[in-house]
Amino acid sequence: MSPEEVSAVFKAVDQDRERLLEDLKELISFPTVSARNQSIAETLESLKAMLEREGFRVSVLDTPTGRPALFAVKEGEGRPILFYNHYDVQPPEPLEEWETEPFSLVERDGRLYGRGVADNKGEIAARLAAVRVAEKIFGRLPLTVKWFIEGEEEVGSPSIGELVAKHKDKIVDCFGCLWEGGDVVNGVPNFYLGVKGMLYVELVVKTAEADAHSMYAPVLDNAAEKLVRLVAGLKDARGRVTIPGFYKDVKKPTKLERKMLGSAKVDVKKLAEGLGVRKLAVGKGQVVERLVYEPTCNIAGIYSGYTGHGSKTITPCRAGVKIDFRLVPNQDPDKILKSLKKYLPGVEIIVHSKSYPARIAHTSPVVKAALAAAEKVYGVKPAVFPNMFGTGPMAFFTRAGIPSAMVTAISHPGSRLHAPNENIYLDDLLKSVAHHVLLLREAAVQA
Repeated sequence: MSPEEVSAVFKAVDQDRERLLEDLKELISFPTVSARNQSIAETLESLKAMLEREGFRVSVLDTPTGRPALFAVKEGEGRPILFYNHYDVQPPEPLEEWETEPFSLVERDGRLYGRGVADNKGEIAARLAAVRVAEKIFGRLPLTVKWFIEGEEEVGSPSIGELVAKHKDKIVDCFGCLWEGGDVVNGVPNFYLGVKGMLYVELVVKTAEADAHSMYAPVLDNAAEKLVRLVAGLKDARGRVTIPGFYKDVKKPTKLERKMLGSAKVDVKKLAEGLGVRKLAVGKGQVVERLVYEPTCNIAGIYSGYTGHGSKTITPCRAGVKIDFRLVPNQDPDKILKSLKKYLPGVEIIVHSKSYPARIAHTSPVVKAALAAAEKVYGVKPAVFPNMFGTGPMAFFTRAGIPSAMVTAISHPGSRLHAPNENIYLDDLLKSVAHHVLLLREAAVQA
């Protein structure tokens, strides 16, 4: 597209701003906390109405959990492209740390605040706007848009494998999938060609039928102490995970990927500030490689005994820890789980979620289209990472033969994802709309 045509896209996006913000305000108003099955039906109905208003044919895909997904189609000129998003959000707690109401969209100093504004309702609203603007600019969508929007990503997407398998014929013929995610750092969009996998488990130790008076501590096993020793043994002095075979299948970076990492810079100081620390736990030169390639064993929460006000002298009989393992290509969560069970005999292991890692080649046509469109919108080349540092159910799509990547951007390092005062920059939201519009045109050419 010529500079004049790009300028026309930005003008059309600005003219659509009021509708965009109205849609986002409505979506943010629903406390769609999947962990509590809260406001699922209301959000689903609102989103379905928005999609139908824009001319999509919408199907509700039921799940055993009571958190349905939506599948929508809007016909265009060419081969379909697929959007993936999720409409559920994390709990807003701790509420006292929010400066504004979490489920009210608030604009302040160039930023938009509200639970889900960055993850992931903001992008849903941006893509709805992009469809409107693309139709206005081109007369008809350059290609058919298919859209899969699930309602339980924030609880590990337990139904998505079954949904993709059951409805594979609806999505598999796509040119590629624009996954949710991506961020903007100092005006440069960061794109990710995959995700880490996940094994989320809860380890439970039980030493007696009931808590006992602590005067019996000399003759009793303490569940908390036993658990702490077990957990401490999951890593060695260097921080390496000690589960046998944990690193066996880890795929080493290729020369091309190392070159990619060399150009994908991270502002370490700003990252530390955004995470609320003075400095990161590793040296500056290790940050990017560790975030992308390092599998992890992370304590997400630990519990035992009495933690209420004042004192209570007991020897706890039960203790538990929740651990998430972030996995990299080609690690297998099932193999890691099997090894963990062998490593910790007698410990109850509850599996909360499993996801496989996923990654596609930078030469994929959907990636090329996104990069070409981004340079026109942002005026710079995007930074491309082999995969993002977090997890999503992308592998269900890549294994079905759909090239999927996070090649659009809406958040920033200080977006406070999953935390109080979640936010995005309004300017980033508008640029994301423009990027999607141009991406649809570029994808139509590539397809």
